Amino acid sequence: FSSDDDSVTVAAGTYMENINFRGRNIKVVGENRETTIIDGNQNGSVVTFKNGESNDALLSYLTVKNGSAYGIPWVEGMEDVGARGGGILIRYAEPSLSNLIIKENIAEYGGGIASDDGFLSPILDSLYIYDNTANSIGGGIFIERSSPIIASTTLINNISSYGGGIAIQNNSDGTVFNNSVVKNNFANITGGGMVLK
Repeated sequence: FSSDDDSVTVAAGTYMENINFRGRNIKVVGENRETTIIDGNQNGSVVTFKNGESNDALLSYLTVKNGSAYGIPWVEGMEDVGARGGGILIRYAEPSLSNLIIKENIAEYGGGIASDDGFLSPILDSLYIYDNTANSIGGGIFIERSSPIIASTTLINNISSYGGGIAIQNNSDGTVFNNSVVKNNFANITGGGMVLK
């Protein structure tokens, strides 16, 4: 068991698992983001923050891959409805994410990351987000009713019907600066790189 302020150091390797911070403001730090890999095995969001975690909750120096939000309820009892956050799901929380690779994840909204509800301010810093897919909105990052800081982040080759790289909508604000959004794609509607609604 872990509690607030605990730190977990993860050795290099590939780990087939899904992580839920369960409201604890712990720090999970990998040895190296290229060689310390959390593989969600298509069994839900790879990492979940949805219990009021603060900026003190940290995920860093890891690869987050192979998550699928489908079949896991975004809201209890709503399996397959609005599946969000294939790689990382943030809901009613504001964790700090830094120096992560987020790749090859899938969801309906936010293939790489979905941040939703609470009008809180997660910190997304120095991330490399690529080859993620959202079947509806936000291939790389989906933001709704949230106020994130997105900085020094690269988004490449993510795909969605709407907002291939980043989609920000529905009463969201925040700070987006010093990012590279390159070669992201939209399937049939609009916003290959970034869309604001």
